[in-house]
Amino acid sequence: MISQTVFRLNISQKVGLGHFKRLLILKKKLDIKPLWILSGDKEIIQKLFKNKNFIYFNNYKNEVKYIPTLKQKGFKKVVFDIANSLYVKNNKNLKLIKAYKKNKLKTVSFDIPYQRSVSDISILPYDFKRKKNNNIKNNIFEGSEFFLSENIFQAGRLQKKVNKILISIGGSDYRSIGIQIAKLLQTENLKIRLLIGIKDIKNYKYKNFEIIKFNENIHKHLKWCDTVICGEGLTKFEAISYNKPTIIIHQFDISSNLIKSFLKQNTCLSLGIFSKNKLNEFKMKIINYFNNEKIRSIHMKNQRKIFYKKSIITKQNKLLRLIKKYE
Repeated sequence: MISQTVFRLNISQKVGLGHFKRLLILKKKLDIKPLWILSGDKEIIQKLFKNKNFIYFNNYKNEVKYIPTLKQKGFKKVVFDIANSLYVKNNKNLKLIKAYKKNKLKTVSFDIPYQRSVSDISILPYDFKRKKNNNIKNNIFEGSEFFLSENIFQAGRLQKKVNKILISIGGSDYRSIGIQIAKLLQTENLKIRLLIGIKDIKNYKYKNFEIIKFNENIHKHLKWCDTVICGEGLTKFEAISYNKPTIIIHQFDISSNLIKSFLKQNTCLSLGIFSKNKLNEFKMKIINYFNNEKIRSIHMKNQRKIFYKKSIITKQNKLLRLIKKYE
């Protein structure tokens, strides 16, 4: 159905595409056709959206001027997924949300725990304990059960021998970590699929591994694999929601409280920040993980503690009903 909903998103190499994927899943669950309002790297946006309609803004003032027009056209609700460190540091996301609220549009946002929640509905899909603010009057949905996935959570089966590897460092992977890890493992008699995202792959010389483009259905590849190697972004939640042994190679964040709280749950192996000087060390640790049935089993059991709760579908349906109510 054509909707009176706006999806507001920032897309660039450093922000990554996990936020975009999350809104695509929400779009499917709500069964709507939203208007996309975008900012960031226009070249990347045009690759992703191709012939699809979207409105692009390269500065805050122009977007704020346009908001009354949205109201006049009958739009009633804006869903934001601009929760990244750049927007948090300069308060751009809060300013933007408040500008839409000032024009009497209902607001829904995927937030991060260390920013203030100002939207009518705030979604924090992380197991991160933060201080409660009793002055906030909005609806807050907090916890890993509000991580949205196309997958209906099911317990996986531990494979004694790791054979099929999915590498997905991130949709942008601006440091080309994925291709370096794939090349590192291509002599190990493994079946490897590499999600290359938005990067141009014409100049890559690859052997013994398969390239997957961002617009493919990643979920069929998650079902296919024995183990996932990913970055510290949203893909890690996708991997553990499929109950897959998971290795994280961090692009830039290993010290934030959000990452630390995630790693404390012992659901994956973290190799730390990527460095070309550590490639041989990474390879040794990856192969050791593949051969360590016990630690992979522990990680899978801990993943089930987070995602395999009977209440998840009920809680997510409550959230979706409330979002639809604002239509």
